[in-house]
Amino acid sequence: MSKQLLLNEIERLYIEGIEPKENLRDELYVKKNYPHLDSLFAQYRSENEKWEQLVREVLFYDKQDITYMYNRTMLLVRRFGQATTDYFRSSSPTGTYILPDRLSDLNRMFELYHEFFSDIYPGIINELNFGIYAHERISNEISGVINWNKTILYSLERGTARVPIEFATSVPKPDFETPENQLLIISILRMRYDATFLLTYPFSEELSLQEKEILTRISTGCSKILKNTILHELIPKSSNIFC
Repeated sequence: MSKQLLLNEIERLYIEGIEPKENLRDELYVKKNYPHLDSLFAQYRSENEKWEQLVREVLFYDKQDITYMYNRTMLLVRRFGQATTDYFRSSSPTGTYILPDRLSDLNRMFELYHEFFSDIYPGIINELNFGIYAHERISNEISGVINWNKTILYSLERGTARVPIEFATSVPKPDFETPENQLLIISILRMRYDATFLLTYPFSEELSLQEKEILTRISTGCSKILKNTILHELIPKSSNIFC
């Protein structure tokens, strides 16, 4: 048992649609309906950590949550009379540093990108989840299984019942539109979006050539994968979900 188990359970309840965020943020509601979560929280909580704070950290990817955390941070900065533009700078006898160090974060981002596409992505592609559906068509070319009932009815309508010249056939086709595969495409779209956004963001301190190279490699790599992936047909719908 660990705190990670608690985090995973909160995330599962939300992702599987069992509980909306509003319920998960309500500590009294959770105590009443999920006492095991309350017990885990009491056991592994950090000092002065609040339940709602923990839930927000788990489900931070929602745009409203990001806005909330940004506004809270800026509020605290202003409350203590500091300029928000200098909040993440640290001065020392050896120079001025941005906290956290931007280049270190970008290098870590590239490491995660490399791990995703060299290990995680190939593993998922090799074990793709998909269904099979019958694609029906009428053509003078025979492929798949002929549906003679539909072929004869179609020929009667066309006046060619004696010698059918077009056939109703059923061809098995893979259906890759599963939640897991859509999540995979959304992850790549998100990674490309983040890299592209950072490349064009007007930082007060301009990106270095090394930082630009890291972000460009991530953005370009994502675009290549999206262009060549077997799941290419999922991109339009995944893009709508992502946006």
